[in-house]
Amino acid sequence: MFSRVRGGIQWVALALVIAGCLFVSPGDSRWSTPAQTQLSPQSITLSPTRNAVSVAPAEPVRPTATIGAWPAGLPIREVSWRCPRRELLASDEFLSRAGGVIILSKAGSPGDADQLLLYSTSSGETRPLAELPEPFGIYGSSPSRRWLLYDHLPRNETNDYEYGKGRFVVVDARGRLRATIEREDAWLDSFWLDDDRVLFELDNPLGGAEILNPFTGERQSLTPTLPGHYRPDRLYPGYWSAQYAPSLTHVAYPRLEENGIGVVLRDIEHGVDVWTWDRATAATLISPRWSPQGDTLAVAAMDSDTRLELYLVDLRGRATKWIDLLDYWGAQPTSLVWSPNGRYLTFGFLEDHPLLILDTQSLTLTAYCIPVHGSPLWSPSSTHLIVPRRGKPSWYMVLDVEAGRAANIGIGIYAVYENDRTSPVAWLREP
Repeated sequence: MFSRVRGGIQWVALALVIAGCLFVSPGDSRWSTPAQTQLSPQSITLSPTRNAVSVAPAEPVRPTATIGAWPAGLPIREVSWRCPRRELLASDEFLSRAGGVIILSKAGSPGDADQLLLYSTSSGETRPLAELPEPFGIYGSSPSRRWLLYDHLPRNETNDYEYGKGRFVVVDARGRLRATIEREDAWLDSFWLDDDRVLFELDNPLGGAEILNPFTGERQSLTPTLPGHYRPDRLYPGYWSAQYAPSLTHVAYPRLEENGIGVVLRDIEHGVDVWTWDRATAATLISPRWSPQGDTLAVAAMDSDTRLELYLVDLRGRATKWIDLLDYWGAQPTSLVWSPNGRYLTFGFLEDHPLLILDTQSLTLTAYCIPVHGSPLWSPSSTHLIVPRRGKPSWYMVLDVEAGRAANIGIGIYAVYENDRTSPVAWLREP
């Protein structure tokens, strides 16, 4: 796989205290794959309540906790430190324990096409996926890690991108093309709702979205009423898209409030706000994220005192877990990353920061002496994590959460020697 890059690696330990961390096995990973589909979007009705969770409307709920205090009955039970055993380079045994296949993106030299690579943790082999359309840079894995969605732009005879002819490509864990979707001008961000549906946010003043099944062509327009929906330019600091629950019964969206940009969780079916939060500002709000199961919304932001406020909100608008963590290292989280089983939540950073993993079942927050620089990537089993680290050439580390072990890895077929632009983009279930 990952090329075995020889040589010393400087390690700066940020803490040396050991703590435990639990995990839950996600179950059987066997599945079948549909035939390849060439899809031009068409108007087909798709039920908006597929996989819906029936929830009665509730009175709007507003957080009452103040910064620096725990809400009654919802404390973090333990904030602990852990410095796992570390291997200089990951062994075959270490990586095979992780399971699944890792899709890598290798950036080409100027004028050359980018390329995808596939690494199997069971065989230890890396192979190029030369037959796939060239990736352009946006990637998204389905919640159960069955598919990878990425965007593709063709090139003309002068090797320039043809921006008006883009399409989305769906790939399985064997690196095979399964479907393509012709891009529409009105589409903005894209998100998997489940293994069968992709949501495309619409670029219009009223908001809304298109729901598409890339394998059957089923399609649905979604135009809920979102009072006060704040839609600045996409380049504006703090911009984030409306986040729809997989059931399509609820949506979280930004709204201008008296104290800044607020977060609203709205019950679409009953037309009521079930939870609102107005502490955020454009510069500090982290885009909310639904758990893969669609029953919990994570909302986070930093305040002026560099305290991290995190809410985990259920579909009735109850903030079931909440932390107020002083960020001693001065780095602001930039993304929220759920594990596939919905138990763990970690954070991405653009500046070096100790890796943080929140166990939402035990209410334990664990900080690791592993600096993270970017967004971590969970294994399909929710037991391992690829942690991006700063460095030239790029280095990544794999953390075995259960065993408390970590190992450095070099990415790609000796690409780590050549450039700093080869990186893992998806970790899928091995067929």
